[in-house]
Amino acid sequence: MKFSKVPLLLKLRLKGAQPPIWRDIAIPCKTTMADLHQYIQLAFGWDDEHLHNFTINRTIEFCSKEAIIDSPYDAYDEAKYSVYEVLCSAPKILYTYDFGDNWEVEITCKGEYLKEPVENYCQIVKSKGENPPEDCGGIYGFMELLYYRQHPEECDDEIKERLAWYYPDEYENQEEKDILINDDDILIPPKQKSKKTTKKKES
Repeated sequence: MKFSKVPLLLKLRLKGAQPPIWRDIAIPCKTTMADLHQYIQLAFGWDDEHLHNFTINRTIEFCSKEAIIDSPYDAYDEAKYSVYEVLCSAPKILYTYDFGDNWEVEITCKGEYLKEPVENYCQIVKSKGENPPEDCGGIYGFMELLYYRQHPEECDDEIKERLAWYYPDEYENQEEKDILINDDDILIPPKQKSKKTTKKKES
């Protein structure tokens, strides 16, 4: 297994994303393809709950040892090859995650990374775009979610439920934030209830 003598700077570009979503990561010199899989999961906020592989020209595959037997490609154990030696033979690698949603990340090398030490971990140097959530329908489902988040006036009930599922921090209990319920179960704005309570205390 051949390794680089210095850390490498990689560009990870999520294919099909508009506006573009990418990560520049610095990786240790002894990073294997199996390590790179974990770094990509970290960079895009995924949970490693699905299958994955790396391919070159859609014919050569690097994957887990367990997946090799079912591969239709010329497959190799990703734990036995370094990122450096794979990139030496191919300027571009395609990483596919979740064969249902089919997330595709294009990997290219931007050169050596000499700004600071990178020894036993991946460092995200630059990034653009938010992390896509798991199981949302792949890049097209994700682009749809982003569109409706920017155009809430076009959302029907089904879309609102989807948004609340994938972005609970933004949409959970939104109705409770907008209104309060008094003792007679009458909906009143929060400010009105506050004024009414103040008057009772004065009397």
